Amino acid sequence: MIIGQFAAPGRRLHIGARNSAIVDADACPQATSPGQTTPDAPTETIVKVFGITGSSGSGKTTLLDQLIPCFVGAGLRVAGVKHTHHGFDPDTPGKDSWRMREAGCANVVLVGARHLTLMRHYPEAVPSPELDDALAVLPPDTDLVLVEGYKRSDFPKLEVYRPALGRTPLWDEVPGVVAVASDDPAAVAAMTALPVLDLNDPQAVFAFIRDFPKRDYPGRAG
Repeated sequence: MIIGQFAAPGRRLHIGARNSAIVDADACPQATSPGQTTPDAPTETIVKVFGITGSSGSGKTTLLDQLIPCFVGAGLRVAGVKHTHHGFDPDTPGKDSWRMREAGCANVVLVGARHLTLMRHYPEAVPSPELDDALAVLPPDTDLVLVEGYKRSDFPKLEVYRPALGRTPLWDEVPGVVAVASDDPAAVAAMTALPVLDLNDPQAVFAFIRDFPKRDYPGRAG
């Protein structure tokens, strides 16, 4: 899990601190219309950042699919960051935007009636973008950033762990893991002193992330 804060230039970037307190499960609030806020919606300008980590096939994206509507329903403006080690190109060779980039544009913005996409190319000689680079392009009114990936970066994360898969858990080797969500909480609770949440109770995971405290974000990605 990741809860932290980032801000536009001139504002400090923060992230959640380790907390082993027991959190009661809350039902997901009802979703509001885009741009609409609830009376209890946060008004602070610094944004929380929280990560979901785990082995391949553990169910990270499925959990995010369940969590995002909870935060949106609470009136938060949510952004997502997905980090992949596989190369990809979002553009189509031969299209106008692709030709602009091939001609030398470092940044190309593709705009349609309902979408805006920033395409930024990083040459082979330049380091790959880190989490800070992704946070920097998000709008300053973002309330929460949920991150899948960047597991080697030191920020708060929740590990999704299924013992039946027979894989080694990540919490001893990956920095920032503050809790575990599992489909077998009793078995996992015998393996770690970290807080263990029921993967089949997304409202409990939502409450844990929502209430997680903040600490200074070290700004280091891996």
